[in-house]
Amino acid sequence: MMVLSVNTTCAATISGNESNEAAAVHALNSESTSMLNNNTTIEIYQEPHTVNQFQEDQHTEVAMDVDEPNKHISTSVSGNQLLHNNNNEKDELGIKLRLIESMLLQCSHLIKQSTSTNVSHEEFVKRVYNYVTNLVISSNELQQLCSRQIDQLNKDRDNISLIEPNKQNFIERDPGSYPQSYNYTPEERRFLVNLGPFQPNLSNFPKNDTMAAAKDTCKFVGPGGQKKDKAWIDVGVSSWSKMKGRGRGKKDENRRKAQQQETAILERNKNIIITLIDSARFLCRQGLAFRREPAEEGKVSYLSAQSQDEFIKLLGEHVQQTIIDLVNTSPFYSIMIDSTPDASHREIYTVVVRYTNDFNVEERLITATELPSKVGLDISNLLFDVLEKFNISTDKLIAQCYDNASNMSGVNKGVQACVTNKLRREIIFIPCGAHSSNLAVKYACDCGTEFISLFNLLQEIYNYFTKSIKRHYVLRQELESSEFGVLVKSLADTRWTANFETLHAIDVSFEQIVESLSIISEVITDKDDAHQAKCLKQKLLSFETMFLLFFMINVTRVTHALTSHLQGKQLDIITAISIISNTLKLIQNMRNDDVTMINMIQRTVRRAETFDIDIDMEFQKLHRPRKPSQRIDNNQCTAVTLTRDQYYTKLMRQVLDHLYSGFNDYLITITNKLRYFHNLSPDRIKQFSFNDAEQLCSIVPGLSSPSLVLTEFELLRQDISACTTIDQVIAHLRTVGHAYPRASLVYNFLITLPVTVASNERSFSKMKIIKNYLRNALKNEKFAHLMLCAVEYDILSTVDLDKMAAKWGQMKNRRVKVTCDK
Repeated sequence: MMVLSVNTTCAATISGNESNEAAAVHALNSESTSMLNNNTTIEIYQEPHTVNQFQEDQHTEVAMDVDEPNKHISTSVSGNQLLHNNNNEKDELGIKLRLIESMLLQCSHLIKQSTSTNVSHEEFVKRVYNYVTNLVISSNELQQLCSRQIDQLNKDRDNISLIEPNKQNFIERDPGSYPQSYNYTPEERRFLVNLGPFQPNLSNFPKNDTMAAAKDTCKFVGPGGQKKDKAWIDVGVSSWSKMKGRGRGKKDENRRKAQQQETAILERNKNIIITLIDSARFLCRQGLAFRREPAEEGKVSYLSAQSQDEFIKLLGEHVQQTIIDLVNTSPFYSIMIDSTPDASHREIYTVVVRYTNDFNVEERLITATELPSKVGLDISNLLFDVLEKFNISTDKLIAQCYDNASNMSGVNKGVQACVTNKLRREIIFIPCGAHSSNLAVKYACDCGTEFISLFNLLQEIYNYFTKSIKRHYVLRQELESSEFGVLVKSLADTRWTANFETLHAIDVSFEQIVESLSIISEVITDKDDAHQAKCLKQKLLSFETMFLLFFMINVTRVTHALTSHLQGKQLDIITAISIISNTLKLIQNMRNDDVTMINMIQRTVRRAETFDIDIDMEFQKLHRPRKPSQRIDNNQCTAVTLTRDQYYTKLMRQVLDHLYSGFNDYLITITNKLRYFHNLSPDRIKQFSFNDAEQLCSIVPGLSSPSLVLTEFELLRQDISACTTIDQVIAHLRTVGHAYPRASLVYNFLITLPVTVASNERSFSKMKIIKNYLRNALKNEKFAHLMLCAVEYDILSTVDLDKMAAKWGQMKNRRVKVTCDK
């Protein structure tokens, strides 16, 4: 026998032939499409011969009997849940249709504009295009929604499973005979609903409260029950007359229509808020001002300064919390701090964290705040306040990186010493590599008066041309007439690449600068300007100036490449040590290469001859041998006299020696701090020993058992040796790192160590855009959120605008709702 039951059981007794089965399947398909909003349960019983009819017993007992244990084919879905889901799906379709209906109103306005003479054709075409685009988008969304629901219906219809039939069960039809805590099974609930209401056949009904219909008797409250009165939910009823019309409170057509209209309004409000948040996101990402011209408030809702601040706070806190979550889930992190004054003369400190996310190194700004102090203890207290505020544990803090200022890197009262003393454990301090490189170049350039005079001359040339519009115009005209001309640039002590850029600009535009000075000295009537131009030209057309310029370009080109590499976010400390070591080898080779030095001198001689420079006379004039006093040297005839080549070779070696010394000191410093990590590089992994494993266990938090550490590295030794860089080792660990947890922890520790504070310096560049002279009154919190959005723009771009709109609606009691009140 087959019994097809869809909310109300439809019974049919058929034989086991194919035609009846086909008829049953046809009935099943037709019923499933028309009754999807009801409690849907499909049961098929197959018996070869007879069917046990359901017997109703007036004394409250009914048997569900199955004679033989035949196959029971059942597809069962919770009726209340399915009804609720189907209603929600219909409501969702209705909401989309109402949104399209609201767009049709705009169509009538466009039709009126098509006959109006006050609207230009171009503007009308744009409006029609935007309208059609939005209409197509809404239609496509509705089409996709219908397709998904149709696919789900087809999938549910085919979901049929084979189960064993239940044994014979007897149930009571009177719900009052069950305990209040009794839970009906889905089969019992379906069976009782199919039989309909049951009433004891009594001659006289009691007139007391013992037969009252209590709330616990009602077991079938479905969707919409929250809008019913409380008679069947809380207090029950005591009169049969009150049981009439119990369906008045259910969701009828008018209620569903009102709910759809309400949801459509909420959807429109949500789309408007999403547009405003998206606009705020764009302005934050670009560092643009949230103002307009004229700057008056106007009468537009949610575009006031207060609303803008809410959007900025919402986006900034999301970016900040995302970074904090990533830091808390990483095994280790390091901190970098640097400061700079802003446009309002406030000292702004930026705190950057370096951590790993699945072996991917990330450096993120977590805050930018004002601190009117440069004392190391105050800065360290600021750091710990920030970590405590954002619930970032200091247990994972392993390293710190600052510039070479005494208040930051001082061994007694610097920030690095205060942090170590506060935590009572050693936090590895790594001086900023970019700052150290810049200091090495600066000290090398100041090693002799000749080099000091060279850089003073370069700055004089820059000042001379940029402080006058006429003089700068003459230079610009000459540069535009050439193919490779570059405007002169200023020197800067804080910019790491300033020396190379200034030298390069003067060298490339040397002929044009000389010609511009000649024109100014001959054409301009101002005697002071003409005299200054003549003096600058005379200094520039000097063999010594030309040679030192050419030599320093070659030297700073090497240091410029080194500094650029050290500023990379993904750079690890082992690779940085390798790059610095290679740079030192290159500097040493330059110092010992006499042939190259002589060739550089000869090249400058040939270039000077094109400007008719008397090289020998100039050298004799500037560096003629002077006999020392007899009080100093009694034997004056033995004084050494240097030739031109020997003199300039000595100058070159003097610079290279200072440069080598500066870089070597930095290399020794970081090498000593990381001496137990050297054997982790691919070219030294074969030298990794048990002693190294013991030292790593004492340094790396959470690392234990040196023997197991050594075993894992021995297993990985061949794979690591096949790599050439640490990046390749990390790429290999992304695949197999789960099998080597201790080795993975060590390499996570290694790549988390910082190299420079370049990320802090890059954030200062954004600060100059955000907090300019027109916006120098920004408050600390708003400024910090704007900085986070501008610096960490990649996280900002992934913001879920729907969630942001919902969160915005929950920030306070709003007049405009974007979500349903729960």
